Amino acid sequence: MSTPAGEGSAKPGGGRKKDPPKSKRDELYTRCLERFSTNVFNQTDLVGLGVAKDLTELLTLCQELAGANMFQIMTMDGAVCYKARRKDDADK
Repeated sequence: MSTPAGEGSAKPGGGRKKDPPKSKRDELYTRCLERFSTNVFNQTDLVGLGVAKDLTELLTLCQELAGANMFQIMTMDGAVCYKARRKDDADK
């Protein structure tokens, strides 16, 4: 039985190549895009994703994403919220 190229095939001297682990920043961003259909969410929503170990780490991740133009910081009803931007929009 044959397998498609790359599936289950071993590389000489080391087995299959593994994808690098995702950073917490990338994990938070990906989960936001998957979970929130409007791509707008607040701090409580982000805490519920369980990516960050505490609020300080969560805010750091949000700042990193905002700095990379992947999160836009906004306010809604006087509270801070975030909007995820697609990577192609963030790169502009």
